[in-house]
Amino acid sequence: MKLINHIMFVDINDDKKLMINSLNGKINEINAATHETLLEWRSCADISPRDINETKLLDSLQDGGYIVDSEDEERAKKNAILDALRKRNIADKENTRVMTFIMTYDCNFRCPYCFEEHARFKEEVITRDLIDAALDLTNESLELIGLFGGEPLLPKTKSAIEHLISKVPDKKFEIFTNGYYLEEFSELLSTVEIFRITVTLDGNEETHNSRRFLEGGGSTYQKILNGISACLCRGIPIRIRVNVDQDNLDEAYLQQEHLLDLFGRND
Repeated sequence: MKLINHIMFVDINDDKKLMINSLNGKINEINAATHETLLEWRSCADISPRDINETKLLDSLQDGGYIVDSEDEERAKKNAILDALRKRNIADKENTRVMTFIMTYDCNFRCPYCFEEHARFKEEVITRDLIDAALDLTNESLELIGLFGGEPLLPKTKSAIEHLISKVPDKKFEIFTNGYYLEEFSELLSTVEIFRITVTLDGNEETHNSRRFLEGGGSTYQKILNGISACLCRGIPIRIRVNVDQDNLDEAYLQQEHLLDLFGRND
C-alpha cells in the first residue's frame, strides 16, 4: 500500500494544513505531526504502520481514497476520472446555451462599493486564443454570449470584442457595463443582435457622480446618458439598474420617471 501521488498540502497555520485528494476532491485538516508522517510515507512503496496511531491514520487514509496498492491502480483511477470528464464535456457541449466572457478585470471606474475591488489592477485583456478555445467547447446549441468584467467595454477590449463577434455573428449578446464607452461601442454593437445591455445609474447626476466616478476622479453621468441615447437610436435595448440604499431609495423612483421622460415610454 502506498500514498497516492495526487495529494497536496496547503498551509493553514504553523500547526495545521489542508490535505487535498485531487483524484476525488476530498479535503481533510491535519496537524503538523500527521503531516510529518505523511511526508515519510510518500517515499514508501509499501507503508508499514509502527504503532496503533499510525494504524488508525492509515485506515482513515484508505477511507478517504488516499491509499492505493500500486502506481497502476492510481493510474487507472485517474484515467477513469478523465474518461468521465470527457463524456461530461461532450454532454455539456450539446446543452450549452449561454457563455459569458470576462473581457478584462480592469475598470475605468473606482466605485467605493465595488465587490471586485481585489481585481481592479489586473489589466490583462482576454486573448483571441482564449476566446477561440472557449468557443470550441460549444456547438450550435449556443444561443447567448455574455460580456462581463471588470468593465467589458473599454478601448483596449474593442479588438477582442470585434474578434468574438466575427466568430459568432449570429448569436445574441448581453452586456453588463458601467456605460461610459457605450457611445464609442454603439456602432459595433449594432452589427449583432443585442438581448440587452445593463447599465448602472445610481440616482440623479449629483448622486451618481458621487458614487460612480472615474479612476482619478471625474464625473460619468452625462457621458453615460449620451451612450444610452446613442444605443437607443440604433435600436439597442438598454436596462437601467440602481444600487439602492437608504440614501438614494426615494431618488431612484424619481430617476426612473426622469429617464422614461428623457428617452420615451413604450406605452
